[in-house]
Amino acid sequence: MNKLICGISTFLLLFSSACTLESVVYDKIPGNDFPGNEEDVRSLVSASAYNVFSPRKIFNVAAGYCLTSDMVTDMGECSWGNWENWKYNSYEANDILLNDAGRNIYFYSNHLSSMILNIDRIRSVPMDAALLERYTAELKCGLGFLAFIYYDMFGPIPIPDLETLKNPREEKIVP
Repeated sequence: MNKLICGISTFLLLFSSACTLESVVYDKIPGNDFPGNEEDVRSLVSASAYNVFSPRKIFNVAAGYCLTSDMVTDMGECSWGNWENWKYNSYEANDILLNDAGRNIYFYSNHLSSMILNIDRIRSVPMDAALLERYTAELKCGLGFLAFIYYDMFGPIPIPDLETLKNPREEKIVP
């Protein structure tokens, strides 16, 4: 009798529910919903303009900007591990070391475009004009400082304009 009840229950649970599943993306915030108020703008600016410069990001002492930029100039000469088997000052394309933790300076280049897009996102939020101007200035300062770091490392770098970033599928070479 228990097997019959379990079988009928299983059948009813599996075949009687005719609901459709909808796909939900949890790691992206739709652009039309966020930011909506002053608190959202403050969170967005903090995450965009300051997060990349936190101690465990681009200024990580073991693998960040300070050490990487010194290594290019031979000021960072050291004997960590087994360096003779590695390509020591290799900064060319297709280098196996470009993607390891020691070269993580490359991982933050997308913050440049993120700051440009966020400057545009906060323009339409209803809030105090002086505060909006301050948050815009903070994003521009973060953008300029990160662009300077990349300029210091690699020389002139392409920084896309807002129209290019809003049309990512369009093939356009950024000067």
